[in-house]
Amino acid sequence: MTTFPITPSFRRVDQGTAMTMSRVLISIFAPMILSAAANAGSDLDPLWNPPGGYTVTHVGTGDAIVNAVAMDSLGRMVVAGYSTPSAGGNAQFSLVRYHGDDFPTSIGYEDLTFNSTGIAYVAVGIGNTNGYAVQIGTNDSIVVAGDCTTPMMPQNHTFCLARFTSGGAIDTSFGTSGKLITRVGPDDAFAKAMTKDAAGNFLVAGYSSSYLTGNPVFTVVRYSPSGVADSTFGFAGYAGVAETSGGTAQAAAITMDGNGAIVVAGSIASLAYPSGAFAVTRLLASGAPDPSFNSGNIAVVGFANGGAANAVAVDASNRPILAGFALPTGATSSLMTLARFTSAGALDTSFGSGGVASPPLSGCTEASASGIKLDALGRAFVSGTCKNTQNVLVLAHYNANGTLDTAFAPNGYETEVFGNYASASALVLDGKGRPVVVGQRIASGVSEFVINRHDYIFSHGFE
Repeated sequence: MTTFPITPSFRRVDQGTAMTMSRVLISIFAPMILSAAANAGSDLDPLWNPPGGYTVTHVGTGDAIVNAVAMDSLGRMVVAGYSTPSAGGNAQFSLVRYHGDDFPTSIGYEDLTFNSTGIAYVAVGIGNTNGYAVQIGTNDSIVVAGDCTTPMMPQNHTFCLARFTSGGAIDTSFGTSGKLITRVGPDDAFAKAMTKDAAGNFLVAGYSSSYLTGNPVFTVVRYSPSGVADSTFGFAGYAGVAETSGGTAQAAAITMDGNGAIVVAGSIASLAYPSGAFAVTRLLASGAPDPSFNSGNIAVVGFANGGAANAVAVDASNRPILAGFALPTGATSSLMTLARFTSAGALDTSFGSGGVASPPLSGCTEASASGIKLDALGRAFVSGTCKNTQNVLVLAHYNANGTLDTAFAPNGYETEVFGNYASASALVLDGKGRPVVVGQRIASGVSEFVINRHDYIFSHGFE
């Protein structure tokens, strides 16, 4: 395990002449910085907000929570979550956009062409508006999804979306004045993840209450690129998949497979799995359950003392790979855990041990995965959180068979210390395959956005 206590190298300040000059100097000395860092074996990319390799942004007036990241066509990173812009106010969708390689002298800095500060907010409905997912639309517009409450039913949460222009303004051509509220089910509904299909439609996944049992079910709603809910999708405009024994099913992740089918993952709880289990299902483009995947039902893998999947990716063979945490037999605390299913919905026994990979991360008393992306060879980068004396961000790299990749790091993973507490929420691979990890850290009792880029391709000689 490689752990690097890091002194913050940048906090968002007035970026005037002095900052401009520092960026000029950075562009001049970047090659020397890169060479020195690569020789030292640093895991963070020294070109990202030099020389630290990470950026901290204070968003709003209190705690700011990060849940998602997406990369636009120029390589800029859009980080989404929620915060309270006004003291004592309600939470709002919150976005920060950072320069990537689009602006070589400002890599890792907040993009001041985005709403003039790099930060944008919007409230949808009434009460708190909590952002959990982000996707890039046409012309680098930005769609955020999450949950909010409405005047008609202020006690219940429901699916809410908003779209920003690439300049950071609310895009009034989307939904109603840039916002969209979709009532799903008879009770609470929470949107947790979003993906796009080949036609540019947005598919939002989460969970809502069943009309039959009242229990949460996997829920997916499809929206057109302009923000119109598709009434032909699923049943009455949304697809719901229940846990077959009458338990609960909560979706946390969604992606598309190579055939255009919709893969939804999360966790279930039932009499058989009272502490939770990994769960995944597949839908046809129509929103109907795919009968060729576990007979159209949710496929499950359980653990001795529970677990939950937080992220999903699909490999070139259309095999879903779930990432989260679990407590298997013999474990005294949660382990970062992956599970791979075949394209037919059975556990893939060629992966890990019987389809499950949960190698302990030495030095972590607890560990959990929050995001997963596959590299060009189908190997998984997994972001998450490791707890030892404090919580730290962790990035692990797995071989295609589920073992940790010790060519990536001595133990197959790296950790980063940011303040007294830090946790990773998601990751994305940039245009060169470099992992960009986002999350939050606590400083002076307040949670802040944090983003870092790893120099994996540099230190391994691929650049």
